[in-house]
This record gives sequence, structure tokens and C-alpha cells, in this order.
Amino acid sequence: MVLNKGYDWAVKKILAGDFVDIFNDFNYGTVNMATGTGKTYKIILGIYTELMYKSPDKKHVFDLSSPRLKLNFQTAFNVIYTLYMTNAISPSNTCIVLNSSENPTEYEELLGEKGLGFSVRKIDEMNKTSFKNYITISCYPSHGKLDTLLKNERYDDYFKVSYWDESHTITLKKNTKLGDYFDVVRSIRTFDKVFSLDATPSKDLTEILRTAELGLKKTNNPKQKYDVEYIYQITPKQAIDDLLILPVYMFVIRGVNTDTVENQVKHAIEAMNDMKSRNPDTPRKVLITCPPDTKVMESMENLLIKKGYKVYSTCSRNGFSMPLEDENGDLVANDVTIYDFINKIKEEQSDCFVLHMRQLIEGIDIDSLTGTVFFGVNNDNGFRVVVQTIGRTLRIGKGDRDEITGKAKPFDERIKKYGEVYFVVDEENYDYEIKDIEKLFRTVYETGDCRFSIKSHGTKPNIGGAAHGENWNAADDYIYSQTGENNGTRTIGEISEFIVNVEKLLESKFTFANNSSLPDYMRNTIRNEIKKSLSGLVIKECNTLEYLVDKTGMIHSALEKLNTEAKPKIAKVIDEFNLLNS
Repeated sequence: MVLNKGYDWAVKKILAGDFVDIFNDFNYGTVNMATGTGKTYKIILGIYTELMYKSPDKKHVFDLSSPRLKLNFQTAFNVIYTLYMTNAISPSNTCIVLNSSENPTEYEELLGEKGLGFSVRKIDEMNKTSFKNYITISCYPSHGKLDTLLKNERYDDYFKVSYWDESHTITLKKNTKLGDYFDVVRSIRTFDKVFSLDATPSKDLTEILRTAELGLKKTNNPKQKYDVEYIYQITPKQAIDDLLILPVYMFVIRGVNTDTVENQVKHAIEAMNDMKSRNPDTPRKVLITCPPDTKVMESMENLLIKKGYKVYSTCSRNGFSMPLEDENGDLVANDVTIYDFINKIKEEQSDCFVLHMRQLIEGIDIDSLTGTVFFGVNNDNGFRVVVQTIGRTLRIGKGDRDEITGKAKPFDERIKKYGEVYFVVDEENYDYEIKDIEKLFRTVYETGDCRFSIKSHGTKPNIGGAAHGENWNAADDYIYSQTGENNGTRTIGEISEFIVNVEKLLESKFTFANNSSLPDYMRNTIRNEIKKSLSGLVIKECNTLEYLVDKTGMIHSALEKLNTEAKPKIAKVIDEFNLLNS
């Protein structure tokens, strides 16, 4: 198994001193970060700061916890690798401890393959060793065992920090099948610092950690306030705008009898082909969120393989399978380890499907996934599952990350330009599910280059009383449903997505518009002038938003019109702003 060195960019930033530790002013709290925005990097910076600056002379226990140990090791490897390459730890002063019954030899060999000769021990052997630093790799079901061990007096002089990744799976109730239980209050008392990190945090856990921090601050400084919900937050919209993750292209496919495996496979292939139509040269790796039924998932896997598609599945006897050729040259499913599963998908150079129920939403990083397919949004796919899964496809692709900033390269320079999301909605549930899907897009993702449209199949439905014929197979398009036009033209002023896109371009020209101190009425004046300037500009023969956005010449024309018509009026706002601040 080969683990890549995807964190070399992080090593460079740390060695250059270009970083900020978000945990610096806190002992307890929740970090709310969109999937793919660098939770692991934040953990690395927290540990690095403790080791090199805040408590270099102390002994340490750094606990990395997540729902599943095998998934957690991918995070742990990146932490260990980066800390080693930045000279924060070494095999002579740091031991890796597995808080589980897993065989440590396998993990020790994995580290050794990359020249990281760290000792790896089971938690039962931790008391038999003597290291300055311990990095414990835990899963939530066994976290209580670690808490008990660290209560031993031999660890009294150790500074203990615990990071809980994907903490939404933690349940605060015993005897429940929903989530992973351990005594979080006891853990808070065991560790000097505890931080939970999640894209969709648990409100109850967030409040417990907030209360712990509030109590500590009141004890140390009664006048100090702590009235924020999260100690650090970056939303998907912020992350997309800051190039930390990719834009989302979201589509809705209207289907019939979508609860049958045959139709689910049909629509999954349809989504794959639609993705290929936009960029036929890029291999598509499509994640399918399957219904929570193992037999259904196995049937879907077999049918896709029968149709000639490569399929990676989380539903084999050992948990993971990948396609291999048999003696006849036919593709068949073969059981593999999770590590081979992850890396083979990353290395895959042809189109493939990746099947899961919920296994791939808990801390796993496969940056090469290009799209995902859901069968409905209100069935077994709750809001949290949907957002976590979409996040898997918005990760920056291999080679698309700027080596200096760690952010995504500009749109035109990226191989993986966006993540594509398809919701297959049954006709019977369409009216209410479409509202939830659109609300999801508007509230979580709508910004910058993000797109939302509705796909239709067969007869184009009537919109605004205009019929469009029997052969419409490309777009029951969101723009079309909004404008209600049937004469082949679109007025940009009626297309809010395009206004947002051009508005963003305009704001990059007028840097003052990004100034947070700019009064709201001035920003509103700017936006109104933009919309007024665009209201008479007509784009002909435009049936889809993708078509419109791809016409860069039209965008330049719009900007020229904005510069000539809106700029003089906006200049007055600039003068007023400067006058107010002079």
C-alpha cells in the first residue's frame, strides 16, 4: 500500500512560518469547517505550536480521535508525516499508540514504507514504554479506555490534548444504536485541551465544550467573555470563494420508479454521461450514495459491472472491493484493504463508480472523486449525510493545488474544475423534494461559480403556457423555469446566478467593495447599479446556464457595459466613502 505525500505544501508553509494556530486562545471548543478546507492541517498546526512554541519542554499526549480507526489512520499519517518533516517529532522521542485491538505491525510497516520509523504500540503496551511524546490514534467506541489509562499518575506531568474529528457521530446517550457513545465530560476532565472538528457539528456537543471553555475563562478572568458558538468557522460558501474547495454544479434528475435497482443504475449512468458531455477528456469517478440495504448495493454493483463499468464498493465481505480482471478478461469484484481501496481510486485513469452507504463520509480523503449521485434527499439521506457526501467531491484534485498558498489554482488551470452533484428524484416526491434541494443549494453553496439546474427527460413540460416539443432532452433548465420565455433569448438581469458572477468580477476591480467597513447602503447602491446596467443586456440562443457562463466574450461585454454605465455612478460612492473616512 502506498500513502502519498500530499502534505508537502503544508510542510513548506510551516517551515516558512506562514501559519496561524486557531486553537491558540482556547482550551475547549468546536471548529466548524466545510469538508475539504483543511481540518487536518489545523490539527497539525495546533500540535506543532504546542511542541515548538507553547510547551516545548513538557511531555505530551496528542490524541487523534474519529468514528473509525482505519479511516483515522489516513489523518494520523498526514499529521505524523508533516510533524516529522518540520522537525517537531522524531522516532526517538515520539511513540504512536493504537487505542484498539488492531495489529500495530501493519501500521508500523505503513509508516516504514515512507521512511517514518516510528514505534507503533497497542494501548495496553503504552505503560511499558517511556517517550516524551505520544500520539494516540483512537476511535470513539474505545475512547473510554484511553481516558482510564491517562488517569494513571505516571501521566500527571504530561500535557494532554484531544482532537475529535467528525464529532457529529458522538452520541451523549448510552444504550443507543445511533452514533458512538463515550463519556465526553470525563474526557474533558482527563485532557487539558479538547477540540471537536466537523463540517456539520452536533449542537449538544458544541454546547458542552462551549460551557467548559466559558467556565474556565470565568475562573481565570471573570470579565472575559466567550459568547461565540464556534472557536473557528468556515462555511462552504466562504471556502468556495477562498478557493479552499471547488464550486459545486448541482443538478436534479426527474425520474420514475427510482426505487428499483435497474432505474437507479440507469440514472447513475445518465449522470455519468452528462458529466462527460461537459469535459470528455477527464476521467469521471462518481460516488453513489446507495440505499441502506446491503443486498440492493450488491445488486447495483453487479449490474454496473455487467454493463462494463469499473466499480469500487464498500460492501464486500472485508468491507471494500475493487474491480480486477479474471482469467477471461472480465471485470469482477475483489476484496481489498481500505488503503488499497483509497489509493487505487486515486490512481484510476478511467471512468468508474464508487458505491457506499455512509462509509465514505467520515474523514476519508479521496480527492479524485469528481461527482456524486443521490437517490432523493428526504429518504435516508439526512441533511448532514448529504452535506458530508457532497464535500467528498469538492476537494481540490491532485495537481490542482497551488504549492505556495495551498489553495486551488485558477479555474482555467485546474484539471478538476468543480464537483458535480446529481439528485435523482422520483416523480411522486418531486414537488416537495425539489424545494428542499433548492433550499440546500441556496443556503449552503450558492456563490461565485456554483450552478444549479433541473434536468428533464422525455417531453418538455409546459412552462408559462409555452410547449417546447417532444424532443427536449437537455434541459428543464432552472433559468428557463425562472424566465418563462420561449423565444430563445434570456435577459441577464433576470438571472441572479449570472449577476452574482459578474458582480464578483466587478468587486475584484473595485477593491473597496470588499472592505468590511463599507456601509450596507453603499454596497446596496453598487448592487443596484450593477443590476440596472445589466437589465437591458440580452443574450440570444442561450438555453442553459452552463452555455451562458462559458461564453466569456459575453461576460467581457457585460463588464464593458458596467464600466461605461455603472462606473460613473459607483465612482460617487467611492468618493463618498473616502470622504467619510478622510
